[in-house]
Amino acid sequence: MKLEKAAIPLGSSPCNVADGSGAVEMAGLYPPAHVQAPLVKLAIQFTHRNQYCYGTRNLLGLHNMKRRQLVHLGYRVIELPHWEWFPLLKRTRSEKLAFLHEKVFTSDL
Repeated sequence: MKLEKAAIPLGSSPCNVADGSGAVEMAGLYPPAHVQAPLVKLAIQFTHRNQYCYGTRNLLGLHNMKRRQLVHLGYRVIELPHWEWFPLLKRTRSEKLAFLHEKVFTSDL
């Protein structure tokens, strides 16, 4: 049995033509510049002073484990410790938003 390459139109799909053997020719796809960046899962962890070892900046085991598990699940964890957040409570809403924007968008990936 001999297979012929007959063009079968596929309508409005991104695949323009399929031949008789089932191979699909892709045409008219978006150029790489129009492809969206991959989505990033984001977790913001607010930490209070009772979540640290006494007198240090070392997270207790439970909170450190939570952070490790979030990273393992593919989240980008941004930590907002109490020594950075509490002074901002007296600031305006726009200053708080600017701080959060800086933390989220300038943190390491």
